[in-house]
This record gives sequence, structure tokens and C-alpha cells, in this order.
Amino acid sequence: MSLRYSLSSAAIALALLVGCTGPTDPVDQAVEQPESQPSPPASPPPAGPGAPTTENIYIANADGSGAVFVTPGRWPSWSPDGRRLAIQREAFVHVVNADGSGDRRVAVGQWPAWSPDGGMIAYTSDEGISVMSADGSAARTLIRHDFRDDTYNPWDMGVGKPVWSPDGTRIAFEHLGDADIQPAQIYVIKSDGSEPRRATQPRNTYRFAESDPAWSPDGTQIAHWSYGYGIARVDSRRSVEPVTVFWDFPAVAYGARPAWSPDGRRIAFTRTTAGQARAIWVTSEGGGNLTLLIQNAFEAAWSPDGARIAFVSTRGG
Repeated sequence: MSLRYSLSSAAIALALLVGCTGPTDPVDQAVEQPESQPSPPASPPPAGPGAPTTENIYIANADGSGAVFVTPGRWPSWSPDGRRLAIQREAFVHVVNADGSGDRRVAVGQWPAWSPDGGMIAYTSDEGISVMSADGSAARTLIRHDFRDDTYNPWDMGVGKPVWSPDGTRIAFEHLGDADIQPAQIYVIKSDGSEPRRATQPRNTYRFAESDPAWSPDGTQIAHWSYGYGIARVDSRRSVEPVTVFWDFPAVAYGARPAWSPDGRRIAFTRTTAGQARAIWVTSEGGGNLTLLIQNAFEAAWSPDGARIAFVSTRGG
């Protein structure tokens, strides 16, 4: 991948800073706290022999128990049959069986997402949001990094984090901003790459930084993170103001990667409390029943049947 569109932590931090230049108290909702302290969840076991101690993918039961090391990498995305994962390892997309076997590199790129019919994987290539067959063949670009004409072109960071709608007709993704005057924003396109539009319309002209779109199982809502609305959901069919599900900035910030459970009742997301490592929390789709699910974990992805949850963990902390 070119230097221009490979992400660094500094670039992401700068993009978030652009989106945080608005009001100091961006929402008027009270921060929702759990009614009682949840029982301590299980932490992932140590990584298996030969596994790195940086970023590794695990699979646990839906309640967070029984976590098992799968493979080094991040950004897991389940195949529709629940047998395989598409993952990112360094600057490459891999496909691996859910037990860690059969690991195969299929593309240069980031942020893979499996299509609902299992035949395609969307990902971010050096050209933009691309799709390919699940075996890595027949790759083509849907929308380019530089599709916007309202950004500061030399600093435009392009697009990332594509996700398919449940019916496979649309793809939501994140434009990463230009680190100047345009913050990161969620967009939606048709699955052929046409008709890009912003997913949200805030209550005023100021646009907050956004990240990590996730479709509801029925396809009517897109969950995401917003600097102004926290973990929020928005009507997927038209650009309207988001509805806050849970807001706790900076504990829940850029990269929270909300993930809707297959039954549509819960949303998992990453939260970092003071003095602790990142952890996966779960709330109801309406924002209640906040529960700590897995410690030292982030980037949650529910299995299609809802029985398991894949996530990423660092094993040095």
C-alpha cells in the first residue's frame, strides 16, 4: 500500500482532533451508567505457543467466557456460515478457519468485510473501497480514496472500514477525513459503488467526527461512533440526525467499533476506563443494561448465529 493511504496512529489522532474542535459539551444527554457493578468477566487466556504478544484474534462464547486464541491479526469479519474469518494482518487481508487453520493471504489491504452471500469480501485497497471474490480473485475498486471534492487534497486520508448491508445491496464505509477541516464521516454507497451519500445529518451545520459503521440485522439502522452523539444509530435509508445509544467520551472514542448482535437486541463496543486496558462492553440497542463483557479486548464481531464473539486482544498487558 502507498504511504499516502496507510494509516498511522498519528494520522488517526489528527483526524479525531479535527472532529473535536466543536463545543466542549456536544450532547445534552446524561451519561448512562450501569445500575450495579457487573461481575468480573473472563479475561482471554495467554496466547498459544509462537503467537505474537501484540494484536491477536480470539473467539469466545457470547457471554465472554471460554476465550480461545485463533491467530495473530485484527479486524475479524465472519463468513456467513460461521466457519471462517477474514482478518487484517499488517497490510494484508487473510482468510482463516475459525479454529486458526487454513490461513491464506488473499490481498494487500485493510479492514475486510464478508458479503452476506459469502461470495465476496470488501476491503480497503490502495485505490479505495474494493471488492474481491473470497479466494482473492476478481478484485475491483468500487469507490476511490479521492472521491470527495470538498477535502484538502494533499492531506485527504481516503476511505476505510467497509461493511455490507444485510441484503448485500449497499456498503457503508468511513471517509477518514483530511486532517485539516473535514472530520471523518460515514458514507453509504450502492454495492456497485454508485450514489455515495453521507449517512448522517446533524442538528446543525457542524459535522462531528464519526467512525466504524455497523448495520442492524434488519438493515434499517447503522450504528457508529460519533464525537457528538457517542455510540449512536441512524436510519440507513436517509441522512437524518443520529440517536445516541451510549455516550461516555473519551472512554468511548474514535475506533469504538460498535457491533450489532444478530438478534438486533444488543450492541457491543470498545470502552476504555481510567487506568485500565480497552474492554468490550455491551448495551441494549436502546442504550440500557450496560455490561462489561471481555477485559483487554476490542474490535468485537458477533458470529452469524450469535453464539460466539471474535475480538482482538493485546497479550502484554
